[in-house]
Amino acid sequence: DQTTRDWAIELSKGAPLAQQAAKRLLKRVGAMSYPDAISLEASIQAELTATNDCRNAVNAFLNKEKPDFRQYPWLPW
Repeated sequence: DQTTRDWAIELSKGAPLAQQAAKRLLKRVGAMSYPDAISLEASIQAELTATNDCRNAVNAFLNKEKPDFRQYPWLPW
């Protein structure tokens, strides 16, 4: 339905690497202890802070702009 399409379009504007990492994390944490899940999340977050996605998002935030993640050829724009 249209609500689902609108939500998918909105999600597609987000940081692809962070969204991929969140999906991987969600698939794994159900079988982990809370401390292990937090440790894994911290590890993934540390990796993501070194990416162009993160730099792009931080720069956009500081400049009061929206981040542009169109560098990824698989995105639908």
